[in-house]
Amino acid sequence: MIPFVDISKEFELFKNEITSRLNKVLFNSDFILGEEVKNFEANVANLYNVQYAAGVGSGTDAIKFALKAANIGEGDEVITTPFSFVATTGAILQTGATPVFADINPETFNIEPDKIEEAITDKTKAVVIVHLFGNPCSMDKIVKISKKRGLLLIEDCAHSFGSKYKSKFVGTFGNAGCFSFYPSKNLGAYGDGGMIITNSSEYYRKYKLMRNHGLNDKNEFVILGCNSRLDSIQAAILNVKIEYFNQFAEKRRKLAKLYIEKLSEIEEIIPQKVEEDSFHTYNILTLRVKTRDKLKEFLNKNGISCAVYYPTPIPEQPAMKFLKTEKEKYFIASNISKQVLSLPLYPALPEESVINIISKIKEFYGK
Repeated sequence: MIPFVDISKEFELFKNEITSRLNKVLFNSDFILGEEVKNFEANVANLYNVQYAAGVGSGTDAIKFALKAANIGEGDEVITTPFSFVATTGAILQTGATPVFADINPETFNIEPDKIEEAITDKTKAVVIVHLFGNPCSMDKIVKISKKRGLLLIEDCAHSFGSKYKSKFVGTFGNAGCFSFYPSKNLGAYGDGGMIITNSSEYYRKYKLMRNHGLNDKNEFVILGCNSRLDSIQAAILNVKIEYFNQFAEKRRKLAKLYIEKLSEIEEIIPQKVEEDSFHTYNILTLRVKTRDKLKEFLNKNGISCAVYYPTPIPEQPAMKFLKTEKEKYFIASNISKQVLSLPLYPALPEESVINIISKIKEFYGK
């Protein structure tokens, strides 16, 4: 059986380093917003060449805090993609704002800049884009639109730690970059965790307040916040894994290239398009497959685990139907959701396994 993802194998590479760091955290009882958190925040800020990085409880909270810090709330509209995990839209709704969907590009699967502009109204206050699967959005166009219309620009980088657009890290183009460290991410903890990066001292101050109940100090409650703190145990793990990040990113890209090159002769399979001068980190390798369900069933029967990200556009999710989004607003996303298939791809995946998967796909298509 070839699993879709196998985190246990990569753990073998750095288990001694992680164990050593965790022992120190436990011995010092330094569990909440401790030294490991401060060190990880500094590591990310230095890597991304930004002024501030705030560790939070999840990628979802990162988006919510980024919006709330700019006073986005009831009566405001926030434009976002209909093709992503529901957390992106859920975070918008948690602020009291209304999500408005702009359709995607059928080749990149990312939000289409022209559709963003079409969706802007007098109520529009922000845009939340998603660099889907690690593939950077068309940032030149999106930044131009957001600046022209005076919109807050939030980058959902849950899939895209390390991805770059024209040699610049995604997450550094807008007002804030929001990250998830869920275990399966390309920089993953062993539990939940998230981060917000920014160059705004005022936003950073608010992020730190909001993640810790709005407390300015132990007894002064200054704004409405919640409990969303990146804990020291997860930060300790991330401080080890970030040292391996470039090595793991190159392995992902190497395996993705192998998949794409060897499957290029199959007309029924179309890989996610990467724009020129973009650096895709392949948190998830996703293809358009015209016979998606049949191929998925065939691979599963042959011991190859694969997945569908995402089978249902966000506007069609039960909790989102109250928005009454017209299907023409996400027509492309609706079509793409019926075709996408994601194949196993993770740093510890042997190249021989990828070759075996490719062979089985070719067998399915009679190649």
